[in-house]
Amino acid sequence: MSNYYVGQEIGEIWGYSIDGLFKTDEEAQNFTIDQSLVNRQRLNSPGVWNKLQAGDIKFNDLDGDKKITPGKNTLDDPGDRRIIGNTTPRYRFGLNMGFNWNNFDFSTLVQGVGRRDWYPGNNADKFWGPYSRPYYSFIPREFEKDVWTPENTNAYFPLLRGYTALNSSNDLYNANDRYIQNAGYIRLKNLVVGYSLPKKWMSKLKIEKLRLYVSGENLGYYTPMRTRYIDPEQLDGDGTNGRTYPMSKTLSFGIDLTF
Repeated sequence: MSNYYVGQEIGEIWGYSIDGLFKTDEEAQNFTIDQSLVNRQRLNSPGVWNKLQAGDIKFNDLDGDKKITPGKNTLDDPGDRRIIGNTTPRYRFGLNMGFNWNNFDFSTLVQGVGRRDWYPGNNADKFWGPYSRPYYSFIPREFEKDVWTPENTNAYFPLLRGYTALNSSNDLYNANDRYIQNAGYIRLKNLVVGYSLPKKWMSKLKIEKLRLYVSGENLGYYTPMRTRYIDPEQLDGDGTNGRTYPMSKTLSFGIDLTF
C-alpha cells in the first residue's frame, strides 16, 4: 500500500501469491491468466523465449480478473497482492551463561531474532545470482543446484532468465510469497574458555593468580535464509541488499596475571 491505513501493522510486506512453477511447456502456454505486468523481461526476449515455458513462475489470480496486477494499490483494491510478511524483527532474545569448575571457567553470549521477513532487493546478487545481474563475477557456490532445468524440476529458483530480479515489472523483482525469506538468526557472539593454574603452584612464585584464556567473537550463526552469503543481522533496512562487509570473526588468546 502507498499510504498508511487504520489497522496497518508497521513493516507489512505486500506481495503476490505464487502457485509454483509450470511443469510443462503445454501447461505454461495454455495458461489463461495474463502475467504481462510481471513478465516484461520475458516479453522482450527473442523467439520462443518470449513465451511462458516449463520452469517459469505461475502467479495466482487472487481477484479473479484473469490478470496479474497490483490493482489500484489501495486497501480496497490491492489487485492480486496480499500481506505476505513483516519486516519488523520479532522475538529478540539473548542468553548469557557461565560456570566455573576445577579451575576451568566458561562463559558465552548467544543472541538472535526469532523472525524477521525480508524480500531480497533487486541488487541482492548474493541471493539472486544471475537472475539479478548475469554479468557479475560472483555466483553463490552450488547455485546451479537450485536452478530449474528439465532434469531438475523440483528446483527452488525458476527457469533462468537474466535481469528478472533486477528490473521492475518482472516476476522476481516483485515481492512474492515463494521467495520471501525468514531473516531470523541465532549467533554465537562471544565464547571464553579459561584455565587458572592451581594456587599451590603459583604461591611458590609469589603469584596470586595466573589464568590462561581463549576468547572468540562472532564465531558462527544459523539462519533459515536460503543464502549463506548475506548476514541476517546486517539487514536493517539500509538498502544495501546484503552487500555489507561481513562481521569479523576473531579469536584471541591471553593471560591474566595477578601478583
